[in-house]
Amino acid sequence: MSLAEIKDAVAQNLTEDGILPKIQAELRAAVFHSLNKRGFTKQNHPHRQPPAVNPRLSEYLQTQNGRLTFSLVREFLEHFELEFTTSVLVPESGQTSAAFMGREALSRELPTVNASPNEPLLASLVPSDGRPSTARYNWTDGPFGHCATAVDSCVC
Repeated sequence: MSLAEIKDAVAQNLTEDGILPKIQAELRAAVFHSLNKRGFTKQNHPHRQPPAVNPRLSEYLQTQNGRLTFSLVREFLEHFELEFTTSVLVPESGQTSAAFMGREALSRELPTVNASPNEPLLASLVPSDGRPSTARYNWTDGPFGHCATAVDSCVC
């Protein structure tokens, strides 16, 4: 077996075991934190994409829908223990842990979201056939109420 074949076999095994993707995610998070810590911004490095919060995101996260959406995404990441992805999401979004509602608070805020403890709350918004379903989520209530009359053509 050649050195290249051994390298490929090891990389494949580490990928299949989930070790390599976890290390890659940890490295991405460390790079992001390092750049952020050193003040890497679009102003002082205009040719590169900055890790700083963009104004459109910041404005959206000030709304109730923005906070709910952010919290649903973060609850999804935490449900699947995607710690390194979360460690990039939080500072990149400019949100603090205090801005995160958590599963119980989201369930109170969105009482029509009905997810089993074995799935993230976000999953209850997407039925198994991929189309909005009033059986799993009452689209006339909550932040998506404006979609109730035209679910198929809604641009929420």
